[in-house]
Amino acid sequence: MNERAGNIMTREGDSGTVATVCCDYFFWKDDELPEGYYKNLIRTLKQQVESMEDLAELVNLRKRVVELEFLVSTENSVIDKLEKKVTNEKEVVMILNDKLDASMQ
Repeated sequence: MNERAGNIMTREGDSGTVATVCCDYFFWKDDELPEGYYKNLIRTLKQQVESMEDLAELVNLRKRVVELEFLVSTENSVIDKLEKKVTNEKEVVMILNDKLDASMQ
């Protein structure tokens, strides 16, 4: 059995031994490739890499958006609690002012 790998050919002898022989030529399976095949392949691979980078950046940005949305909702809940507290304190102050005014008359 003869097998080729690159420019090295292996040959099995009658006794079952394997011999390697260096060939003078390079064996290429694809004889006819369209013109610009490798340029197109390289461009396609570059686009795939860029889209993967864009996807990774997009994933990171989405994570950041989720974090910021959580922080905004947390801040809004704190603000709501503080506004309620301020409103309650204003009501207490108004009640005390009314009592003070009533006691001064």
